[in-house]
Amino acid sequence: MKKIICLLFVWVIGLQAHAQITPKTLSAEEVLLIVKQYHPVVKQAAIAIQKRKAGVLIARSAFDPILSNKMANKTFSGENYYQYANPKSASLLGLALNW
Repeated sequence: MKKIICLLFVWVIGLQAHAQITPKTLSAEEVLLIVKQYHPVVKQAAIAIQKRKAGVLIARSAFDPILSNKMANKTFSGENYYQYANPKSASLLGLALNW
């Protein structure tokens, strides 16, 4: 009985020792991927890039055309007295179209 327990004990220790002999190593690509995902400096750089892109989008929006339409109408007792439509388009580039 003692022999069986000793052999079982040696076998379990041998399995644990074998597991420690073959550790999993990371390749260079895996290390770079982990660094790109979790390193704070890389995250700050990504945020800075997003801020710059938002700034460019805001600067470009100043040149977007502006379209507007004002409508007015009046009815009294089911009779249409007037109906006005005043569409406008404007641009900061000086290419305004007035209808």
